[in-house]
Amino acid sequence: MALVRCSKHHILYNDENPRGCPACALDRAENDQATIVRQLVRVSKSSRTAPPGSPAAAAPEDDREEPSPSRLGTAFKYVFAYLGVWRRRVVLEIKDHPAVTAVGLVAALALALVIIRLTGPRFVAEPHPAPATGESRPLPLLPGQPVPQLFAMLGAVPPRPHPTASNMERYEFDTTLVVDAVNGVVHSISIRTAERTWQSLRVGTAMRRAEGALALLSTPTRENPGRFSTPEIRGNYQVFPSLEDRPRQLLTADVRPPNGCYDVQVVLQPHVIGMLEDDDGRFPVVGRRDAALNWVVTQIHVVSRAIAGPAANEPAC
Repeated sequence: MALVRCSKHHILYNDENPRGCPACALDRAENDQATIVRQLVRVSKSSRTAPPGSPAAAAPEDDREEPSPSRLGTAFKYVFAYLGVWRRRVVLEIKDHPAVTAVGLVAALALALVIIRLTGPRFVAEPHPAPATGESRPLPLLPGQPVPQLFAMLGAVPPRPHPTASNMERYEFDTTLVVDAVNGVVHSISIRTAERTWQSLRVGTAMRRAEGALALLSTPTRENPGRFSTPEIRGNYQVFPSLEDRPRQLLTADVRPPNGCYDVQVVLQPHVIGMLEDDDGRFPVVGRRDAALNWVVTQIHVVSRAIAGPAANEPAC
């Protein structure tokens, strides 16, 4: 027993195989099927066009051959014959080239997934507030401390004009950490990033943990605990028109001497797990269809009550 290569199809096969090359045998079978179809068509035409005096027309009813198949039946026979040849070709290709077949199946599956994603709403995982990229660093800064002490913690930045108060300067370390000062003294601190913690408070913390952290400073109170706007249902998700349209709750704590002289305000909003993209735009997703809203801290604001400013016109202590 030896392996030989077909000169036409370049396929290795056993020289003792009576069929010879598998591809050549498949071609012969296909030719035989086509020949049968052509003969059926020819017989059908000859039976319909036989002259009245011909033997086929004059033969007795009992001696005549079975009526030839109709055009529709012939067409079905041809289609089934072609499908049979195509099926055998596919099986042969899979046996001879399994790697190519696997790659083709994976490509077809990937194309189907792309089409499905492009034709329907697409969920993109973009949580808000964004989680910290590493360990959150504490910010040991309090209202009333001098600005040089702020620079020693975060680095020096040039002051910017305050948008509403002409006697104050603003220090922006980025859009998520802003400090306002009056005459070189820290007046307010605004934090919107999970990269920093302040007095055990951190953006992204759940409401219960935020209440516990505020209780270490003073008795916390919750504002706007009533009814809120409900999210819209799109697909299988609860969404809001935008991040700003989410409802808000406020946790406040008034810290007074001897512990300090400032107010702490924590903003709570439903946690966004991602964005839903469709033909109408992008919508923040706050949960699955039947999931409960997860209220988390989105902003921490600390304001001095010992220094007059936009948020505390009359000092309390």
